[in-house]
Amino acid sequence: MKMESGTYDFNAASSNAGEIRTRQTAYKIWLSDLKERAIEKVEGHTDFILVGEKRVSRVNVVASVVDKFLAENENYASLTLDDGSAQLRLKAFGDFVPRLREIEAGDIILTIARIREYNNETYILPEIIKKVTSKHALLRRLELILEYGKRDPGFKAEMEHEFNPK
Repeated sequence: MKMESGTYDFNAASSNAGEIRTRQTAYKIWLSDLKERAIEKVEGHTDFILVGEKRVSRVNVVASVVDKFLAENENYASLTLDDGSAQLRLKAFGDFVPRLREIEAGDIILTIARIREYNNETYILPEIIKKVTSKHALLRRLELILEYGKRDPGFKAEMEHEFNPK
């Protein structure tokens, strides 16, 4: 594996030997943006949502875990996340499931995840997940308010207005 200015050689991790792709930015966004916006599907590209001018396919989310499900055979797990704007499920499959064993309802987590949709449900598929403190959640909430404005449960994306904190 080698890193070259924003590219990743997928030779070691992919069956497409020698394929070099740029890693998509993991944007900090509200969960309500994921729930309320339509996922765009473009042939040959990663699924994404539009948030302003950003094509968001990976997210950086800090949220509270409000529910946890772990399949008996441990090949599937899900967490219901809440960031104060909406609730959304995180789903994990296969080798990633053991990473969720230590996470319980009431924990606050940071996850880097990909946006996915199945049976008209938008969810996120984690790449990285770790527990954080309530200070992280407060800081993230302030970052999001400054970037996008305040979101309350039930907020609709089409009601968005320009927010200028200055």
